[in-house]
Amino acid sequence: MARAGLTLERLTLEGAELVDEVGTDQACVRRFGVKVASLYLHVKNSQELKTGTAPLALEELADRAADALAGWAGKDALTAFADA
Repeated sequence: MARAGLTLERLTLEGAELVDEVGTDQACVRRFGVKVASLYLHVKNSQELKTGTAPLALEELADRAADALAGWAGKDALTAFADA
């Protein structure tokens, strides 16, 4: 039976945060207090979870880059982008 409150969206968002924190999607198991087998009742596999986090990471990168590039040009803009 599926654990109440777990959805692909929630697992994806939490997974993205955990990857930032500890660098592994296995941390989802600890965060949600489920066994690995239970996690896979909600997602097909770890690749699906990673695929769900990729757009979130790209959106965050785009936001950071836009903020960092504001007001800069040329070499300074490139440096700001790299720092983002």
